[in-house]
Amino acid sequence: MADPFYGEIRAFGFNWPPIDWALCNGAMMQIQQNSALYAVLGATFGGDGRTTFALPDLANAVPMHWGTSASAGMTVQLGQQLGAPTVTLTQAGMPTHTHQLNLGNASYPGLAQSPANAAPSRPEAPIPNTNPQTYAAFQLWQNGQAPTAMMGASTLANAYTLVPTPHENRSPFQVVNFCICIAGEFPPRPD
Repeated sequence: MADPFYGEIRAFGFNWPPIDWALCNGAMMQIQQNSALYAVLGATFGGDGRTTFALPDLANAVPMHWGTSASAGMTVQLGQQLGAPTVTLTQAGMPTHTHQLNLGNASYPGLAQSPANAAPSRPEAPIPNTNPQTYAAFQLWQNGQAPTAMMGASTLANAYTLVPTPHENRSPFQVVNFCICIAGEFPPRPD
């Protein structure tokens, strides 16, 4: 295998960095002691660029190529960090969607989605005529008149309960050790 270049990143299946390699964990490095590596990386991944610079931080992150992606509709810069391990859903973030409306008639009092000659009714409505107030709206619609009773609160049920608690947002993953070469060959630049 050829000698590695300064700044080259490799994945290893063991949990320590080999000699002349360092963990990609965002560690701060002194420019004075690591001038060749700084010449390759600069302050792209952090540091003040005067006395310190940072190594890439791939702990709990997925590496991604920089540039513009037409399919993703975004441009990312080298060293940019994006994404989040968890996401909290808000009502503003919910996509447009519909809910089931339960209907009722003499055979299906509020338990079916499309019974014949149906009208909105409580999903848990009792059998007709056992509770005249619950069944009153159906009876009036059945006769072609406007209902005089309010629809039950559970006629249009929520498809979810919005709880402001973060949920997992990562794809399945397998952990390996990313390391960066800190002593190797200086990579030649194209003309």
